[in-house]
Amino acid sequence: MSSEVVFIEGTHKYYNSITAEEYISCTTLIKRYTPEFKAKEMAERISKRDNIKVEDILKKWDEAGRNAVEFGTKIHKCMEGYVKHNPLLIDDEWKDTTKIGYELLMEEAEECSIESEKLLFNHEYKLAGQSDIVYTRDHSIYNIADFKTNKKIEYSSRYGEYMLYPLNHLQHCSYNEYALQLSLYAYMLQQPIGKMFLLHLNKETKVWTKIPMPYMKHEVMVLLKHFKLKNTI
Repeated sequence: MSSEVVFIEGTHKYYNSITAEEYISCTTLIKRYTPEFKAKEMAERISKRDNIKVEDILKKWDEAGRNAVEFGTKIHKCMEGYVKHNPLLIDDEWKDTTKIGYELLMEEAEECSIESEKLLFNHEYKLAGQSDIVYTRDHSIYNIADFKTNKKIEYSSRYGEYMLYPLNHLQHCSYNEYALQLSLYAYMLQQPIGKMFLLHLNKETKVWTKIPMPYMKHEVMVLLKHFKLKNTI
């Protein structure tokens, strides 16, 4: 795959380096097909129930979100440091925990080459993303792994919500969002896919869990066709 698409770290955006077109990221695309989280309305309900100021609730959520992003970035850098044998990327506080995660990764690496932060893209749909780990066996079978550090992986919607059309047969939950994310990576690889899995780190217990993920190829194709149609009308 050529390097026609570039990722700009500062803005977290992807561009075609030849045409200067911006490409949508996999996570941004998926978010367009999820129900809107109405933070203010939810905060107002909690405010009435618990007698807490709305602005205090929103501030707490905002702070928790920033902390989660910072922690996720730190763990990703540590794992990248182990894969690339670059100790400068490994945080001292989390080096032992991330070493365990790295060892779990290596269990799948027998007779495979490993790429970290592999840039993937598709010109037809102007889509791009970076897979945390791509394993290649004999240049023919590809396995995909991604690291997650959110509080927990939810396998169903707590509120009975579903994704938006044409994915409205899928419940809106983190498991389905991540399955779609890895499936988009798999689709962009355009190669035979072996295994796909998450390595989820619980921040409180420092325990890693390996979670197999399905290749939702049908859902990806339906999603991309719908997205392209919406953007050409």
